Amino acid sequence: MVSKQRHYCNDKQSKIFGWNRNSPSLIISQVEQIDFGYYVCQATDGVDTVNADEISLSPKGIALIVYVPQHMPSPAIGQQLNISCTIEVVSPDIPVVQIPGSTHQVNIGHLITLSCDIIATLQTTVQWLRSINGSYQPISFHDNKYGGSTVTTPHLTILNTDLNDEGYYICTASNSIGTGRV
Repeated sequence: MVSKQRHYCNDKQSKIFGWNRNSPSLIISQVEQIDFGYYVCQATDGVDTVNADEISLSPKGIALIVYVPQHMPSPAIGQQLNISCTIEVVSPDIPVVQIPGSTHQVNIGHLITLSCDIIATLQTTVQWLRSINGSYQPISFHDNKYGGSTVTTPHLTILNTDLNDEGYYICTASNSIGTGRV
């Protein structure tokens, strides 16, 4: 078991997060020039120390995720131990928004949920818009009429529907790259 990990960038401890003792993965978000350099996964049990191969980081607008094994064997003295790491490169992009089904019907007084599926690689915010007099306006979630519209639940639930709820709705998802909508 890994009891200690250190992550260095150009011989200095860097702003690294997303790792812990039970899941020794390295995640660098919002990569900056200070994050460029060489990374080594180092594990020690207090007696022996093992290092994985160096990984060079020179990103060009790409988030880098490094996965290292969760369970590493304890080497015997004089024994060679190889540790492999998996690297996943995530290219940031505008969120993709999909709405399954385009026309819905509901009985007055009942609730309806409009589905919205979002595919995104960066932190995303969700917003629903409604057509009012030919112009799309953001839906206010401050009253008890609507529910949902979060990253974990991007769907829109309209409670206690009435004739005023008839119309066109758009789901949007935004991140630092841009906004996707349907």
